Amino acid sequence: MIAAGVRVDIPIDESRYRRLLRPADWREERAKFAGTYAQRVIYEGPVAGLHAGRVLELTAGDSAADVRLAIDAAPNTLTTPVLAAGRAVARAFGTPASDRQSLLSRVALLLYLVEPVADVEVPRPEQPAFGLAAALRLLASPIRPSVWAALRASLDAFEPSLVMDLRDGGTAVSAPQLALIMHVHGQQTDMRWYDGRRARIGADEGRRTADEIRRRGVALLEPGTDDLQAAGVLALAPGLLAEAPGQPPDRTLAARAAHSSGAIGMSAVAVGRVESRRAAALAAAAGAAFVAGPTAVLPEGR
Repeated sequence: MIAAGVRVDIPIDESRYRRLLRPADWREERAKFAGTYAQRVIYEGPVAGLHAGRVLELTAGDSAADVRLAIDAAPNTLTTPVLAAGRAVARAFGTPASDRQSLLSRVALLLYLVEPVADVEVPRPEQPAFGLAAALRLLASPIRPSVWAALRASLDAFEPSLVMDLRDGGTAVSAPQLALIMHVHGQQTDMRWYDGRRARIGADEGRRTADEIRRRGVALLEPGTDDLQAAGVLALAPGLLAEAPGQPPDRTLAARAAHSSGAIGMSAVAVGRVESRRAAALAAAAGAAFVAGPTAVLPEGR
């Protein structure tokens, strides 16, 4: 599916982080990749904590491909790490590099970005109490009905096979880490399902992405039992989590896609004290999804 050795690096250091957030620099970047993406504004108005914003739908690649990857950088509350990470993904696939073109020739790509309408300040990350449960309170996609309807209609038309949400957990956990959470249809029905005799739904697909994230130098969060229960998640494998039964099936685009159409759904939630490092972790997760996702959707031999 994807040539061996293809790697999609989306680096963000402090300098790149600042450039991604400067309106003038970002306008220049968008002009460079204007020919790569089909761009459409699917919503304009109050969104993601902004009084005036828009949701951009960017699509590229092979529109007829079986492997259809969606990256959702449209959270309920936009923060600078998510804004920078989403822009970094758009920039990475808007370049003419051979590995990007190799990937885009085999997959369909959809990216959602929230953009301020004017050069306004993006809300600062929320400062929740410490812990994974606090970070996951920031997981949701926009809850305003008009925005949710626009996102849902766009995603349904795209027919994704894999959706990844990019979310900022703020300083809920002080060390720079990433929580990788699977949304799976048909998850077992209580917290005691995890034993050697039962299939861990979503573990195989998620492990590929988790391994690729680690190869990019990002540590994955491995909560203890009490934190898992408080957060409403289960441990599928080291560094790989899944939402526990009973969580809302339409809390995020990835969750909705998994429960409504059987797509692979993942949420990447970055935590840590330094905003640029959280953005870098989210960008690494997106790059990992592009490399590992196609094999998860179409296993070897197909």
